[in-house]
Amino acid sequence: MTKRFFLVTAMCLCGLAGRAQSQIGVGAIAAAATYIGDFKTNAIPTQPGVMAGGIVRYTLGNYYALRVNMAGGNLRGNPNKYKGSLLSDDGRQTPDKLDQFFFDADLRVEVGFLPYDVFNPSRFGITPYYMLGAGLFYYKNKPTLQLPFGVGVKYRLQYRWTLSAEWTFAKTFADDVDNWKNAQTQGKTFINKDWMSYVGITISYQLMPERNCEECYY
Repeated sequence: MTKRFFLVTAMCLCGLAGRAQSQIGVGAIAAAATYIGDFKTNAIPTQPGVMAGGIVRYTLGNYYALRVNMAGGNLRGNPNKYKGSLLSDDGRQTPDKLDQFFFDADLRVEVGFLPYDVFNPSRFGITPYYMLGAGLFYYKNKPTLQLPFGVGVKYRLQYRWTLSAEWTFAKTFADDVDNWKNAQTQGKTFINKDWMSYVGITISYQLMPERNCEECYY
């Protein structure tokens, strides 16, 4: 499954680059990552881990873009610090502190609310956006599917450069990221799958301007 995902992603990138190289931008992402699951049920990045990696963005127009994320980091958490969790009602021994390395790879669509053009000063230089996608979450030497979605704001820092701030949630299809499976109370499963959330920034550089750009500045 992992090889298939990376193969499809590579084919998509090659196809996009072949169609219009001027649309490709590359950059980096840095974020504070947090776990959401059996003993931490909120997305507030308490005890955050560090996440860093790279992005490739293919601009489809002033409102839309395709983006590939590839990043690694760690998720941290201490079950003893989260009062009111269901672990105390589960009857099992409290798990160890969480310090889990992960690798994240996904393909997502960015949809802006305002027309954004990193080359054209007559267009808006800032826009909020939302994003949806699918990818892989790799942990404990095994992959699982994930569904990322989130919101952000991108800003034209200067010619070719875009700075973004964003908040992403990613639902994984695994329940043992936190070393704890199916915490239960009164016979009902509390949270069956683990999530990841991260708040961070991206910075990207557009490799080439549009050939037909008449109002670009350099």
